[in-house]
Amino acid sequence: MGIKNLSKAFKAVKTVKYKDLKGQTIAIDAMTELYRAALGAKTIATLTDASGNPTLHINVILSIVIDLHRNGVKQIWVFDHNQDPNADFHNPMKLAELGKRKKRKELAIEQIKSLADLKDEEPMFSDSDEEESSHKVDHPLTSEEKEEKEELTPPTMQEITLNPEEEVYIATLTYRQKAQFMLKKTNEAKKQYEQELADYNFQKSKKDKINSLEKQTFSVSKDMINDVKFILTCLGIKFMEAPKGFEGEAIASYLTQIGQADAVFSGDTDPIAYGAKVLLRRNPKDKLIYEYTQEDILKQIAEANEEFPKPTLHDFHVVAMALGTDACEKTPGIGPATVLKKLHSIELTKKQIAAMKEIVKVPDMSGVTIYNADKEAFEDCQTDVLIDWLVVEKSFSKTRIKTQIDKALIPEITKTSVKPVKKVKSPKAVKKPIPRRVIKK
Repeated sequence: MGIKNLSKAFKAVKTVKYKDLKGQTIAIDAMTELYRAALGAKTIATLTDASGNPTLHINVILSIVIDLHRNGVKQIWVFDHNQDPNADFHNPMKLAELGKRKKRKELAIEQIKSLADLKDEEPMFSDSDEEESSHKVDHPLTSEEKEEKEELTPPTMQEITLNPEEEVYIATLTYRQKAQFMLKKTNEAKKQYEQELADYNFQKSKKDKINSLEKQTFSVSKDMINDVKFILTCLGIKFMEAPKGFEGEAIASYLTQIGQADAVFSGDTDPIAYGAKVLLRRNPKDKLIYEYTQEDILKQIAEANEEFPKPTLHDFHVVAMALGTDACEKTPGIGPATVLKKLHSIELTKKQIAAMKEIVKVPDMSGVTIYNADKEAFEDCQTDVLIDWLVVEKSFSKTRIKTQIDKALIPEITKTSVKPVKKVKSPKAVKKPIPRRVIKK
Protein backbone atom coordinates (compact mmCIF):
# COMPACT_ATOMS: atom_id res chain seq x y z
CA MET A 1 0.00 0.00 0.00
CA GLY A 2 2.80 2.39 0.89
CA ILE A 3 1.03 5.08 2.96
CA LYS A 4 3.09 8.26 3.06
CA ASN A 5 4.23 9.81 6.38
CA LEU A 6 1.80 7.80 8.51
CA SER A 7 4.38 7.43 11.28
CA LYS A 8 4.71 11.24 11.41
CA ALA A 9 0.98 11.76 11.82
CA PHE A 10 0.65 9.31 14.72
CA LYS A 11 2.92 8.65 17.67
CA ALA A 12 3.71 5.33 19.26
CA VAL A 13 2.46 5.42 22.85
CA LYS A 14 5.09 3.05 24.20
CA THR A 15 8.09 0.92 23.35
CA VAL A 16 8.45 -2.78 24.10
CA LYS A 17 11.18 -5.38 24.20
CA TYR A 18 11.16 -8.97 23.03
CA LYS A 19 10.75 -10.21 26.59
CA ASP A 20 7.53 -8.18 26.92
CA LEU A 21 6.01 -10.28 24.12
CA LYS A 22 6.43 -13.62 25.89
CA GLY A 23 3.57 -16.02 25.16
CA GLN A 24 2.25 -13.96 22.22
CA THR A 25 1.95 -15.01 18.58
CA ILE A 26 3.47 -12.48 16.21
CA ALA A 27 2.64 -12.33 12.48
CA ILE A 28 5.78 -11.07 10.73
CA ASP A 29 5.70 -9.12 7.47
CA ALA A 30 8.41 -11.16 5.77
CA MET A 31 9.01 -8.96 2.71
CA THR A 32 9.50 -5.76 4.72
CA GLU A 33 11.91 -7.48 7.09
CA LEU A 34 13.84 -8.85 4.12
CA TYR A 35 14.19 -5.38 2.58
CA ARG A 36 15.36 -3.90 5.84
CA ALA A 37 17.74 -6.79 6.51
CA ALA A 38 19.39 -6.57 3.11
CA LEU A 39 19.69 -2.77 3.20
CA GLY A 40 20.87 -2.55 6.78
CA ALA A 41 24.55 -2.10 5.96
CA LYS A 42 26.49 0.73 4.36
CA THR A 43 26.88 -1.27 1.17
CA ILE A 44 24.73 -4.03 -0.26
CA ALA A 45 27.58 -6.50 -0.53
CA THR A 46 28.86 -6.13 3.02
CA LEU A 47 28.45 -9.89 3.57
CA THR A 48 28.67 -12.37 0.69
CA ASP A 49 29.27 -16.05 0.10
CA ALA A 50 32.10 -17.53 -1.98
CA SER A 51 30.17 -16.84 -5.19
CA GLY A 52 29.60 -13.17 -4.36
CA ASN A 53 25.91 -13.55 -3.48
CA PRO A 54 24.72 -11.36 -0.57
CA THR A 55 24.18 -13.08 2.78
CA LEU A 56 23.49 -10.15 5.11
CA HIS A 57 19.74 -10.89 4.99
CA ILE A 58 20.38 -14.43 6.25
CA ASN A 59 22.36 -13.17 9.22
CA VAL A 60 19.73 -10.58 10.19
CA ILE A 61 16.66 -12.82 9.71
CA LEU A 62 18.27 -15.67 11.64
CA SER A 63 19.01 -13.29 14.53
CA ILE A 64 15.38 -12.09 14.60
CA VAL A 65 14.05 -15.68 14.61
CA ILE A 66 16.40 -16.75 17.41
CA ASP A 67 15.84 -13.66 19.58
CA LEU A 68 12.05 -13.98 19.37
CA HIS A 69 12.17 -17.70 20.17
CA ARG A 70 14.50 -17.23 23.14
CA ASN A 71 12.05 -14.77 24.61
CA GLY A 72 9.11 -17.15 24.30
CA VAL A 73 7.47 -15.48 21.28
CA LYS A 74 5.61 -17.65 18.72
CA GLN A 75 6.16 -16.65 15.10
CA ILE A 76 4.33 -16.94 11.81
CA TRP A 77 6.05 -15.35 8.81
CA VAL A 78 3.79 -14.08 6.02
CA PHE A 79 5.14 -13.69 2.47
CA ASP A 80 3.58 -12.01 -0.55
CA HIS A 81 1.59 -14.24 -2.88
CA ASN A 82 4.17 -14.39 -5.62
CA GLN A 83 7.87 -14.84 -5.04
CA ASP A 84 8.62 -12.30 -7.75
CA PRO A 85 8.01 -8.80 -6.31
CA ASN A 86 7.72 -7.44 -9.87
CA ALA A 87 4.97 -9.85 -10.93
CA ASP A 88 1.60 -8.51 -12.08
CA PHE A 89 -0.45 -9.88 -9.18
CA HIS A 90 -0.56 -6.39 -7.67
CA ASN A 91 -3.69 -4.32 -7.56
CA PRO A 92 -4.15 -2.49 -10.90
CA MET A 93 -3.98 0.87 -9.14
CA LYS A 94 -0.49 0.07 -7.93
CA LEU A 95 0.89 -0.70 -11.39
CA ALA A 96 1.48 3.02 -12.05
CA GLU A 97 3.60 3.28 -8.88
CA LEU A 98 5.55 0.18 -9.91
CA GLY A 99 6.18 1.83 -13.27
CA LYS A 100 7.60 4.93 -11.53
CA ARG A 101 9.87 2.74 -9.43
CA LYS A 102 11.12 0.99 -12.56
CA LYS A 103 12.01 4.34 -14.13
CA ARG A 104 13.81 5.46 -10.93
CA LYS A 105 15.72 2.19 -10.97
CA GLU A 106 16.81 2.66 -14.59
CA LEU A 107 17.87 6.25 -13.87
CA ALA A 108 19.85 5.15 -10.81
CA ILE A 109 21.67 2.48 -12.86
CA GLU A 110 22.64 5.10 -15.46
CA GLN A 111 23.93 7.44 -12.76
CA ILE A 112 25.99 4.63 -11.20
CA LYS A 113 27.66 3.95 -14.55
CA SER A 114 28.37 7.66 -15.02
CA LEU A 115 29.82 7.97 -11.53
CA ALA A 116 32.05 4.92 -11.99
CA ASP A 117 33.70 6.64 -14.99
CA LEU A 118 33.74 10.07 -13.38
CA LYS A 119 37.15 11.76 -13.19
CA ASP A 120 38.31 13.90 -10.31
CA GLU A 121 37.89 17.18 -12.16
CA GLU A 122 34.31 16.46 -13.28
CA PRO A 123 31.29 17.61 -11.20
CA MET A 124 29.05 15.26 -9.23
CA PHE A 125 25.30 14.91 -9.62
CA SER A 126 23.33 17.40 -7.56
CA ASP A 127 21.37 16.21 -4.55
CA SER A 128 18.16 16.94 -6.43
CA ASP A 129 18.98 14.19 -8.88
CA GLU A 130 18.83 11.56 -6.17
CA GLU A 131 15.38 10.00 -5.97
CA GLU A 132 13.74 8.31 -3.02
CA SER A 133 14.76 4.68 -2.58
CA SER A 134 12.39 2.31 -4.36
CA HIS A 135 13.89 -0.92 -3.09
CA LYS A 136 14.11 -2.62 -6.46
CA VAL A 137 16.54 -5.31 -7.48
CA ASP A 138 19.63 -5.67 -9.46
CA HIS A 139 22.62 -7.88 -8.91
CA PRO A 140 25.33 -8.44 -6.31
CA LEU A 141 28.54 -6.52 -6.75
CA THR A 142 31.43 -8.02 -8.64
CA SER A 143 34.84 -8.58 -7.04
CA GLU A 144 36.21 -5.53 -8.87
CA GLU A 145 33.34 -3.37 -7.58
CA LYS A 146 33.93 -4.63 -4.06
CA GLU A 147 37.58 -3.60 -4.25
CA GLU A 148 36.51 -0.11 -5.29
CA LYS A 149 34.22 0.05 -2.25
CA GLU A 150 36.98 -0.51 0.30
CA GLU A 151 37.18 2.02 3.08
CA LEU A 152 39.05 5.17 2.17
CA THR A 153 41.77 6.44 4.50
CA PRO A 154 41.76 10.21 5.06
CA PRO A 155 45.13 11.92 4.54
CA THR A 156 47.18 13.33 7.42
CA MET A 157 49.50 16.32 7.50
CA GLN A 158 53.02 15.00 7.24
CA GLU A 159 55.86 16.32 9.40
CA ILE A 160 58.49 18.37 7.61
CA THR A 161 61.63 16.29 7.03
CA LEU A 162 64.85 17.24 5.26
CA ASN A 163 66.92 15.03 3.01
CA PRO A 164 70.76 14.89 3.50
CA GLU A 165 71.41 17.48 0.76
CA GLU A 166 68.93 19.94 2.32
CA GLU A 167 70.50 19.46 5.74
CA VAL A 168 73.95 20.35 4.32
CA TYR A 169 72.48 23.35 2.52
CA ILE A 170 70.54 24.72 5.47
CA ALA A 171 73.69 24.59 7.64
CA THR A 172 75.16 27.37 5.46
CA LEU A 173 72.20 29.72 5.91
CA THR A 174 71.58 32.47 8.39
CA TYR A 175 68.81 32.20 10.95
CA ARG A 176 66.49 34.36 8.83
CA GLN A 177 67.26 32.35 5.70
CA LYS A 178 66.62 29.09 7.56
CA ALA A 179 63.20 30.37 8.68
CA GLN A 180 62.28 31.34 5.12
CA PHE A 181 63.43 27.96 3.80
CA MET A 182 61.37 26.02 6.37
CA LEU A 183 58.33 28.21 5.70
CA LYS A 184 58.57 27.34 2.01
CA LYS A 185 58.79 23.62 2.85
CA THR A 186 55.78 23.90 5.16
CA ASN A 187 53.71 25.64 2.48
CA GLU A 188 54.61 22.94 -0.04
CA ALA A 189 53.58 20.19 2.40
CA LYS A 190 50.36 22.04 3.21
CA LYS A 191 49.53 22.41 -0.47
CA GLN A 192 50.10 18.70 -1.05
CA TYR A 193 47.92 17.85 1.97
CA GLU A 194 45.09 20.06 0.70
CA GLN A 195 45.27 18.36 -2.69
CA GLU A 196 45.17 14.91 -1.10
CA LEU A 197 42.27 15.99 1.13
CA ALA A 198 40.32 17.31 -1.86
CA ASP A 199 40.88 14.01 -3.70
CA TYR A 200 39.81 12.06 -0.59
CA ASN A 201 36.62 14.10 -0.21
CA PHE A 202 35.82 13.60 -3.90
CA GLN A 203 36.34 9.84 -3.75
CA LYS A 204 34.33 9.56 -0.53
CA SER A 205 31.49 11.61 -1.97
CA LYS A 206 31.57 9.47 -5.09
CA LYS A 207 31.54 6.28 -3.03
CA ASP A 208 28.64 7.45 -0.84
CA LYS A 209 26.65 8.52 -3.89
CA ILE A 210 27.12 5.13 -5.54
CA ASN A 211 26.11 3.34 -2.34
CA SER A 212 22.94 5.43 -2.14
CA LEU A 213 22.06 4.80 -5.78
CA GLU A 214 22.70 1.06 -5.43
CA LYS A 215 20.11 0.89 -2.68
CA GLN A 216 17.63 2.53 -5.03
CA THR A 217 18.17 -0.29 -7.52
CA PHE A 218 17.82 -3.06 -4.96
CA SER A 219 14.92 -5.43 -4.40
CA VAL A 220 14.36 -8.78 -2.81
CA SER A 221 15.12 -11.65 -5.16
CA LYS A 222 13.59 -15.12 -5.38
CA ASP A 223 16.80 -16.57 -3.98
CA MET A 224 16.62 -14.35 -0.90
CA ILE A 225 13.01 -15.36 -0.27
CA ASN A 226 13.88 -19.04 -0.68
CA ASP A 227 16.82 -18.59 1.71
CA VAL A 228 14.47 -17.36 4.44
CA LYS A 229 11.90 -20.07 3.75
CA PHE A 230 14.61 -22.72 3.98
CA ILE A 231 15.74 -21.33 7.35
CA LEU A 232 12.18 -21.33 8.68
CA THR A 233 11.60 -24.88 7.40
CA CYS A 234 14.73 -26.23 9.05
CA LEU A 235 13.89 -24.56 12.38
CA GLY A 236 10.22 -25.57 12.40
CA ILE A 237 8.97 -21.95 12.25
CA LYS A 238 5.48 -21.44 10.78
CA PHE A 239 5.16 -19.46 7.55
CA MET A 240 2.62 -18.91 4.79
CA GLU A 241 2.06 -17.10 1.49
CA ALA A 242 -0.68 -14.53 1.08
CA PRO A 243 -3.54 -15.46 -1.29
CA LYS A 244 -3.53 -14.02 -4.80
CA GLY A 245 -4.06 -10.26 -4.94
CA PHE A 246 -2.86 -9.65 -1.37
CA GLU A 247 0.44 -8.57 0.10
CA GLY A 248 1.94 -10.17 3.18
CA GLU A 249 1.34 -7.18 5.45
CA ALA A 250 -2.40 -7.27 4.66
CA ILE A 251 -2.69 -10.96 5.59
CA ALA A 252 -0.54 -10.51 8.70
CA SER A 253 -2.95 -7.76 9.79
CA TYR A 254 -5.95 -10.00 9.05
CA LEU A 255 -4.52 -12.72 11.31
CA THR A 256 -4.81 -10.31 14.26
CA GLN A 257 -8.45 -9.64 13.35
CA ILE A 258 -9.42 -13.32 13.39
CA GLY A 259 -7.46 -14.10 16.56
CA GLN A 260 -4.63 -16.14 15.01
CA ALA A 261 -2.01 -13.54 15.96
CA ASP A 262 -1.67 -10.96 18.72
CA ALA A 263 0.32 -8.39 16.75
CA VAL A 264 2.01 -7.65 13.43
CA PHE A 265 5.79 -7.27 13.34
CA SER A 266 6.78 -4.93 10.50
CA GLY A 267 9.02 -2.02 9.57
CA ASP A 268 6.12 -0.28 7.80
CA THR A 269 3.06 1.43 9.28
CA ASP A 270 0.74 0.03 6.58
CA PRO A 271 -0.55 -2.83 8.80
CA ILE A 272 -2.41 -0.25 10.91
CA ALA A 273 -4.40 0.77 7.83
CA TYR A 274 -5.07 -2.88 7.03
CA GLY A 275 -6.73 -3.25 10.44
CA ALA A 276 -3.95 -4.76 12.56
CA LYS A 277 -5.01 -4.74 16.21
CA VAL A 278 -1.40 -4.11 17.28
CA LEU A 279 1.62 -3.10 15.22
CA LEU A 280 5.17 -3.65 16.46
CA ARG A 281 7.49 -1.45 14.41
CA ARG A 282 11.20 -2.05 14.90
CA ASN A 283 13.53 0.88 14.38
CA PRO A 284 17.04 -0.33 13.44
CA LYS A 285 18.57 3.06 14.32
CA ASP A 286 17.70 3.09 18.03
CA LYS A 287 16.97 -0.67 18.18
CA LEU A 288 13.61 -0.04 19.88
CA ILE A 289 10.24 -1.62 19.08
CA TYR A 290 7.43 0.91 18.89
CA GLU A 291 3.91 -0.31 19.65
CA TYR A 292 0.89 1.10 17.81
CA THR A 293 -2.64 -0.03 18.70
CA GLN A 294 -5.98 0.77 17.10
CA GLU A 295 -7.19 2.13 20.43
CA ASP A 296 -4.26 4.57 20.71
CA ILE A 297 -4.63 5.65 17.07
CA LEU A 298 -8.33 6.46 17.44
CA LYS A 299 -7.64 8.24 20.71
CA GLN A 300 -5.12 10.53 18.99
CA ILE A 301 -7.70 11.35 16.31
CA ALA A 302 -10.24 12.29 19.00
CA GLU A 303 -7.75 14.44 20.89
CA ALA A 304 -6.77 16.38 17.76
CA ASN A 305 -10.26 16.93 16.39
CA GLU A 306 -13.35 17.93 18.39
CA GLU A 307 -15.54 17.07 15.41
CA PHE A 308 -14.74 13.38 15.96
CA PRO A 309 -15.18 12.64 19.68
CA LYS A 310 -15.69 8.92 18.93
CA PRO A 311 -13.71 8.18 15.77
CA THR A 312 -13.93 4.85 13.98
CA LEU A 313 -11.50 2.86 11.84
CA HIS A 314 -13.15 4.47 8.81
CA ASP A 315 -11.98 7.90 10.02
CA PHE A 316 -8.47 6.55 10.27
CA HIS A 317 -8.69 5.23 6.69
CA VAL A 318 -9.70 8.72 5.55
CA VAL A 319 -6.54 10.05 7.22
CA ALA A 320 -4.41 7.41 5.50
CA MET A 321 -5.85 8.11 2.05
CA ALA A 322 -5.49 11.88 2.51
CA LEU A 323 -1.77 11.40 3.18
CA GLY A 324 -1.42 9.52 -0.10
CA THR A 325 -0.51 5.93 -1.01
CA ASP A 326 1.06 4.00 -3.88
CA ALA A 327 -2.45 3.77 -5.34
CA CYS A 328 -3.59 7.38 -4.97
CA GLU A 329 -2.23 10.91 -4.65
CA LYS A 330 -2.34 12.88 -1.39
CA THR A 331 -4.96 15.53 -0.76
CA PRO A 332 -3.55 19.00 -1.58
CA GLY A 333 -2.80 21.11 1.47
CA ILE A 334 -2.76 18.05 3.74
CA GLY A 335 0.32 16.83 5.57
CA PRO A 336 1.19 14.73 8.63
CA ALA A 337 1.15 17.82 10.88
CA THR A 338 -2.32 18.99 9.79
CA VAL A 339 -4.23 15.90 8.65
CA LEU A 340 -5.85 15.15 12.02
CA LYS A 341 -7.01 18.73 12.60
CA LYS A 342 -8.44 18.99 9.08
CA LEU A 343 -10.13 15.59 9.12
CA HIS A 344 -13.64 17.09 9.20
CA SER A 345 -13.01 18.98 5.93
CA ILE A 346 -11.35 16.18 3.91
CA GLU A 347 -13.20 15.05 0.79
CA LEU A 348 -11.72 11.95 -0.81
CA THR A 349 -11.32 11.59 -4.55
CA LYS A 350 -12.57 8.59 -6.56
CA LYS A 351 -9.06 7.09 -6.58
CA GLN A 352 -8.73 7.54 -2.82
CA ILE A 353 -12.11 5.90 -2.23
CA ALA A 354 -11.16 3.00 -4.50
CA ALA A 355 -7.85 2.59 -2.65
CA MET A 356 -9.68 2.59 0.70
CA LYS A 357 -11.98 -0.20 -0.52
CA GLU A 358 -8.91 -2.29 -1.28
CA ILE A 359 -7.68 -1.86 2.29
CA VAL A 360 -10.84 -3.22 3.88
CA LYS A 361 -11.22 -6.12 1.40
CA VAL A 362 -11.55 -9.46 3.25
CA PRO A 363 -9.22 -12.18 1.92
CA ASP A 364 -10.25 -15.75 1.13
CA MET A 365 -7.99 -17.92 3.31
CA SER A 366 -9.45 -21.28 2.29
CA GLY A 367 -6.60 -22.17 -0.07
CA VAL A 368 -3.77 -20.85 2.10
CA THR A 369 -1.27 -23.39 3.42
CA ILE A 370 0.49 -22.82 6.75
CA TYR A 371 3.85 -24.55 6.52
CA ASN A 372 5.23 -26.25 9.65
CA ALA A 373 1.75 -25.97 11.17
CA ASP A 374 2.14 -29.29 13.03
CA LYS A 375 5.68 -28.58 14.28
CA GLU A 376 7.09 -26.92 17.36
CA ALA A 377 9.77 -24.34 16.73
CA PHE A 378 13.33 -25.54 17.43
CA GLU A 379 12.00 -28.94 18.56
CA ASP A 380 10.87 -30.63 15.38
CA CYS A 381 13.71 -29.17 13.38
CA GLN A 382 16.78 -29.99 11.28
CA THR A 383 19.50 -27.81 12.74
CA ASP A 384 22.28 -30.01 11.31
CA VAL A 385 20.94 -29.53 7.78
CA LEU A 386 20.72 -25.78 8.33
CA ILE A 387 24.25 -25.55 9.73
CA ASP A 388 25.72 -27.55 6.82
CA TRP A 389 23.89 -25.33 4.33
CA LEU A 390 25.09 -22.13 5.98
CA VAL A 391 28.68 -23.33 6.20
CA VAL A 392 29.09 -25.07 2.83
CA GLU A 393 26.93 -22.91 0.53
CA LYS A 394 26.82 -19.55 2.34
CA SER A 395 30.36 -19.40 3.78
CA PHE A 396 29.29 -18.91 7.40
CA SER A 397 31.50 -19.80 10.34
CA LYS A 398 30.44 -23.19 11.68
CA THR A 399 31.46 -22.36 15.24
CA ARG A 400 29.62 -19.05 15.28
CA ILE A 401 26.44 -20.44 13.70
CA LYS A 402 26.34 -23.47 15.98
CA THR A 403 26.81 -21.22 19.02
CA GLN A 404 24.03 -18.91 17.79
CA ILE A 405 21.55 -21.75 17.20
CA ASP A 406 22.43 -23.42 20.50
CA LYS A 407 21.52 -20.17 22.26
CA ALA A 408 18.02 -20.44 20.81
CA LEU A 409 17.48 -23.60 22.82
CA ILE A 410 18.25 -21.70 26.04
CA PRO A 411 15.45 -19.31 27.10
CA GLU A 412 16.36 -15.72 27.82
CA ILE A 413 16.90 -15.30 31.59
CA THR A 414 15.31 -12.25 33.13
CA LYS A 415 17.80 -10.44 35.31
CA THR A 416 16.74 -9.98 38.92
CA SER A 417 18.05 -7.43 41.28
CA VAL A 418 20.38 -9.35 43.53
CA LYS A 419 22.33 -7.38 46.02
CA PRO A 420 25.99 -8.14 45.79
CA VAL A 421 27.51 -9.86 48.79
CA LYS A 422 29.87 -7.56 50.57
CA LYS A 423 33.31 -8.95 50.92
CA VAL A 424 34.42 -9.12 54.52
CA LYS A 425 37.95 -8.00 54.81
CA SER A 426 40.11 -10.18 56.98
CA PRO A 427 41.34 -8.39 60.09
CA LYS A 428 44.80 -7.07 59.84
CA ALA A 429 47.32 -9.04 61.77
CA VAL A 430 48.23 -7.29 65.00
CA LYS A 431 51.89 -6.68 65.14
CA LYS A 432 53.32 -7.75 68.48
CA PRO A 433 55.76 -5.25 69.99
CA ILE A 434 59.33 -6.32 69.82
CA PRO A 435 60.58 -6.86 73.37
CA ARG A 436 63.36 -4.61 74.36
CA ARG A 437 66.65 -6.23 74.87
CA VAL A 438 67.77 -5.91 78.44
CA ILE A 439 71.42 -5.33 78.80
CA LYS A 440 72.79 -6.60 82.04
CA LYS A 441 75.36 -4.47 83.64
